[in-house]
Amino acid sequence: MSVKIIDGSVLEGGGQILRLSVAFSCLLEQPILINKIRAGRSNPGLKPQHLAGIQLAKQMCNATTNGDRQNSCELTFQPKTLKMGNFNLNVNSQTAASIPLMIQSALPVAIFSNHNSSITMKGGTDVSFSPSMDYVKNVLFPIYKLFGVHCEAFITKRGFYPKGSWRSNIDSKSC
Repeated sequence: MSVKIIDGSVLEGGGQILRLSVAFSCLLEQPILINKIRAGRSNPGLKPQHLAGIQLAKQMCNATTNGDRQNSCELTFQPKTLKMGNFNLNVNSQTAASIPLMIQSALPVAIFSNHNSSITMKGGTDVSFSPSMDYVKNVLFPIYKLFGVHCEAFITKRGFYPKGSWRSNIDSKSC
């Protein structure tokens, strides 16, 4: 199958293009090359939270990657077969990466893989410029339930950015 090339600088050129591209790549088993990742940002390229989401998706579909390192502006993601299981994501201690944003890469894969999965994440539950875990639990998951998808999140400790005790554990059972 030929590699689809995705321009990561389109529109606001943020991490959303990356998160959804990786999720769709897993689901469609379609290899992708994302270039110009976050090119218009003051600090372009992949940051720890992006890398964490990529690593989680990589586990979920047995993908091979190239360029998955900090500040890289290009990523090749080649998925294989989706798998079920217990997945762990522990973001580097230098950042309070937003768990709700990382969920955006993992949850579509978990939902459409038709496998029950448990995902344990450590990172920030309440981070500026991203949805909070309260939004995920009280708005997003109830909407999914209307479509027959049951997801739960258990917060064992809140994580805030930029100050405070930001390490959190979340167990999310998805579909």
